[in-house]
Amino acid sequence: MRIVQFRKVPPPPIICDLGGLRYAIQFDESLSIPSGIKYVSNTPTILLNPNLLKQFSPITQQFMCGHELGHLVRRHRLGTCSAEYEDDADYYGLVHVFERGFLNDSNVSTLVHEVATFPPSDAATSCYYTGPERARRLWCRYLRLTGRC
Repeated sequence: MRIVQFRKVPPPPIICDLGGLRYAIQFDESLSIPSGIKYVSNTPTILLNPNLLKQFSPITQQFMCGHELGHLVRRHRLGTCSAEYEDDADYYGLVHVFERGFLNDSNVSTLVHEVATFPPSDAATSCYYTGPERARRLWCRYLRLTGRC
C-alpha cells in the first residue's frame, strides 16, 4: 500500500471593498510574522498567519488587522521601510478597534502589554519603534481618544 501525502493548500483570499478600496485577506501559515501586507496579483493583500496570531489576545489580533488595514487606507507605499508609516498604521489600528467598541478600559492594558513585548524582527528593526515605545504611544493615544489626556 502506498501512502500519498498531500500538501496543505491555503484557502483562497477573501476579497473586500472598503469604500472603493479593494483589497484581499489571505491566511498564510508560512508567513514568519503574525501579519503583513503585500501585493498579490496586483491586489493589496493583508496576510495573516493564524498559528502565530493565536498566541495573542483577541484585542491584539484585532489591532494587528487594523494596523495592516491602516497601511492601505492611509495609502502607504507598500514595501517602504518607514517608522512614520508604521506609527501611523499603529494609530489607525488603535482607532479601528476603539471605534468598533472592541477596545475599552478592561482590555487596553492587555493590548499595551502585548505590544510592549513584540520582538523586533531583523527586517523591521529600523522601521518600527521598539515594542515598549509603541506601547507607550498607544497608551497615550488611548487616553486622548477617551478624553483623559
